[in-house]
Amino acid sequence: MVALPVEKALIDITCASISLTSKIASVSTPNQVLVGEYVYDIVTSSSDQDNLFDKSKFVQISLDPLKWKYLSQSDLESLYHVYEFSNRLVDMFNNLIQNSNEINDYGN
Repeated sequence: MVALPVEKALIDITCASISLTSKIASVSTPNQVLVGEYVYDIVTSSSDQDNLFDKSKFVQISLDPLKWKYLSQSDLESLYHVYEFSNRLVDMFNNLIQNSNEINDYGN
């Protein structure tokens, strides 16, 4: 291996991101949308009232600390958080309302 002067050395800014992205993808299930804490912080920081990505649409997922050993970039004493973007929570709530309405309609 030959060391290059700093002026000629290539800077790899994508390798760590791609590596972490592949690790996040490895814990996902089909049709599940997962984002890391960095993306979560960016998309939920908007002050727009009609923000598609408000915090209520994300759920932090629990990862096995024996398998998930990646440190947070913002807090080096905690693990890197992963969130699920979940319209399923909204869908589940709407299904509950619809089912209760159907039960009420059936009783009338």
